[in-house]
Amino acid sequence: MGNNFVNPPGFHAWIQGILFILSLYHLLLFLQNRKKMFLYYSLFVSCLFYYFTYYGPDMFYLNGVPPKTPTIFFGIQFLAYIFYVTYVREIIPLKKINPKWDRTFSNSRWALVCFILIIAILDFCKYPKIFSVVIIMFIAIECFAIINYIVFYRIKTIPVKLIILGSILYLCLANCSLYDSVKVMSGKTLSYDFDPIIFMEIGAVIECFIFALVIGYKIDEIEKEKNQVQIQLLEKSIEASEMKMTALKAQMNPHFIFNVLNSINHFIIKNDKKSAANYLTKFAKYIRSTLNNSNERTISLKQELASIKRYITLEKLRIHNGFEHSIEVSPSINQSDLKVPPLFLQPYVENAIWHGLNHKTEEKVLRIHIKEQDNYIVINVEDNGIGRIQSSKQSYNIEEKSFGTKITEERIKMLYPNSSTIIEDIKSTKKQEIAGTRVIISLPNCINTAS
Repeated sequence: MGNNFVNPPGFHAWIQGILFILSLYHLLLFLQNRKKMFLYYSLFVSCLFYYFTYYGPDMFYLNGVPPKTPTIFFGIQFLAYIFYVTYVREIIPLKKINPKWDRTFSNSRWALVCFILIIAILDFCKYPKIFSVVIIMFIAIECFAIINYIVFYRIKTIPVKLIILGSILYLCLANCSLYDSVKVMSGKTLSYDFDPIIFMEIGAVIECFIFALVIGYKIDEIEKEKNQVQIQLLEKSIEASEMKMTALKAQMNPHFIFNVLNSINHFIIKNDKKSAANYLTKFAKYIRSTLNNSNERTISLKQELASIKRYITLEKLRIHNGFEHSIEVSPSINQSDLKVPPLFLQPYVENAIWHGLNHKTEEKVLRIHIKEQDNYIVINVEDNGIGRIQSSKQSYNIEEKSFGTKITEERIKMLYPNSSTIIEDIKSTKKQEIAGTRVIISLPNCINTAS
């Protein structure tokens, strides 16, 4: 058919070159990003490129192109439509917006596969009116396409509008090409002397360029999402750093530092140089261990307990009449291997001392017990102080009291989501009265491998 026309010089080569470059470029994008939309678009364009090679391989002299049989010639068009449907489903979130129609749209690919099989069977049987059957199939596809455009039009996004625009332009020009081709086959003369397939080729190139704009728009969206994720990660990092500094401030609160220095000053005034030097040495060691540990994500339980012992020693000198304390660790726990968040016990110990024991006139006892239980490391911090109810009635700010513990709970949860922290009252077995406070911290035993 095409040999009877005088086509513009090199026009088919120009069309083939554009389609080949678009196909190859988006295939490379797929190999780089592994986004399926690039692959489906590349395959769609490749099918169009292969189809148009039958109309003049001016640029690509493909001697191995199979003969122009109906099965291959029309089958490659239907295969292009299959990749078109798959590509559009990657671009348009139809499954979320309209799940029922998405299933219909997706299943249309099986109808196209059936069309290819029908054409192959008719071609094999040498059916004389196979072209008429193909036209009926094309009409069915166009009707279905128009329905899809109506459904898609309700989706108010730029990629959808571009897909509709490109598809309609291609559909109109392809129909012009089909209509004039039918006229030629029926023996009629056209008002122009070039091959009608040029309309379809122009429509395909325009559609591919518009679809390329859609790809560009989606790439921009992907980059924005990546930037947003990076911003969120940066915010999380900043939040973690701020939480770390807040936790450090909670441990090294100004009142504690002021009171320790005031105690040292008291020894100096009394000319008790030995006590002043001893107290200053312990305070310096505690400051150094706190600052060193605050730079680590996790430290060993041995390091944490050593820091807590220094802290308790300093606080015992500040509390009137002091208090008793004990730290017991189950022999089955390897204190050097067990990793814990740094500075996580101090807020609970501080609360036990200053909000429980400090206001008690009788015997004051602080106990820390660590054991293994049901695949968890269970840490108990107990005091026989006045309890939470009486403590809340004191003059200090309740929110300030819980500030350090809240930060600590967040830090533990950030590192070990399956952990838990429970704060409860201890009741006397005889009178059922409040006999102190207990903090129970449960950490997964897999924390041994934390780093």
